[in-house]
Amino acid sequence: MTDISKTIVYQGDEGNIVLLLLCEASPLSVEEVQTKDVPDGKTSYIVNTSDVQSLDQDWRGAWTYDSSSGFGIDMTKAKNLHRDNIRVRREELMPALDIEFMKAQESGADTSSIVAKKNALRDAPANSAIDSCTTTDELQSQWDTSVLGATIYIV
Repeated sequence: MTDISKTIVYQGDEGNIVLLLLCEASPLSVEEVQTKDVPDGKTSYIVNTSDVQSLDQDWRGAWTYDSSSGFGIDMTKAKNLHRDNIRVRREELMPALDIEFMKAQESGADTSSIVAKKNALRDAPANSAIDSCTTTDELQSQWDTSVLGATIYIV
């Protein structure tokens, strides 16, 4: 039986952290799985599964691992993830504003507030406060609910 209290960690080709979660029913040991499944040339580590479970999934694409300091967050990647999350929300919200704008134009209503909302959505990923963030908590606080709606982050 495989020891599921252990997880194998290595850095993928794109710089991302790859986790090999083990199946209890596997007849292989953790070390055998490591030898079999970690690509040649990759340095891998066996870590406690509880360490992986405690990681914030919102920032998975920014995780780092170092054998001396353990898991961490690459803040440059985290900032880019945050901006990507804003862009996804913008894509969700923009079509409704486009429709609202067209209806207002057709009826001769004032469109300035709609234009302001659209501009705020367009500008949101470029918020300079994102660049000054040093923690993921600070990044999460840069989710402007007045522009983007409810946060996507697990609180």
